[in-house]
Amino acid sequence: MTVAESNPTLTEHYTVVPAQERMNFLPKSFGRQFLRFEIQLITAASKTIKGYRGGYWEFAHTKSGAPFAFLGGQGTQTVCNIFGTSEAELPDALAGLHASALAVLILVERANQYNITPDDTDYLIDTYHSLIRAGHEMAAACDCSQAFFRLVD
Repeated sequence: MTVAESNPTLTEHYTVVPAQERMNFLPKSFGRQFLRFEIQLITAASKTIKGYRGGYWEFAHTKSGAPFAFLGGQGTQTVCNIFGTSEAELPDALAGLHASALAVLILVERANQYNITPDDTDYLIDTYHSLIRAGHEMAAACDCSQAFFRLVD
């Protein structure tokens, strides 16, 4: 039984994108930066999700509409912060949300390098904050608030 199955309120915090909408999810969510987001997502996952070696990514939206991706089918993931100084066992969706937020943050930090417009940068900043808020809500629903806070603080 996965954490989400043992606590069904977790799945109330996001909606998985239907199969017929998958092809448009990244371009619609990240515009011209969608490939860079995908690269940064994989990079963030490889640095923060223990044992990550690729896999099938589900696409989803938080209740507030923020886009994120998560590895499906594992149940939980062992996740560390970007510095490797804190580690936690998180449900798949929350682990993916963490990696997605990091990927968005990297895009913001490299906005000048990638020639991201100020409007698109503002969108990315808003998306990052929305993901972190949603992550705190999801973490509270699965009783892992302190662990998530340590990862994103």
